[in-house]
Amino acid sequence: MTYSAKSIASTLVKLSTEHKLWISNLKLQKLLYFSWIDYYREHDGAHLFDDEIQAWRYGPVVPSVYYEYWCNAANTLFVPKRSPEVVDDETQEFLLNMLRKYNDKSVGYMIELSHKTKPWIDNYEVRAKNTIPMKDMEEEALHSSI
Repeated sequence: MTYSAKSIASTLVKLSTEHKLWISNLKLQKLLYFSWIDYYREHDGAHLFDDEIQAWRYGPVVPSVYYEYWCNAANTLFVPKRSPEVVDDETQEFLLNMLRKYNDKSVGYMIELSHKTKPWIDNYEVRAKNTIPMKDMEEEALHSSI
């Protein structure tokens, strides 16, 4: 099942607080990006969400989620926003594994890693917020080693 990015983000924030795997808005953005790629790869080409992803200065961003949490700045996110839908247990387990996978990685490392991916490289322009096409995301999932 494909969810909204807001539901995935809300679930990531909820799981991060329940398991003490602290994240900020910036780390949440990178988790959304890498989770999308891993989910596509692991679930036979299924999209985790279909919301627009843009190439920003500090890496890929899902604007619909960014603006939900932007007021937290670089602070730890403790309270998830209301989720439009309930995320199933299997997807929650996948998201918890993503949180664990990147728990000891700094935001700087995750930004640097995202800057090495073709979707960001091919679509980033200074002072622009270009959309990363889903076909670029799908290609990254199939051909990258991240």
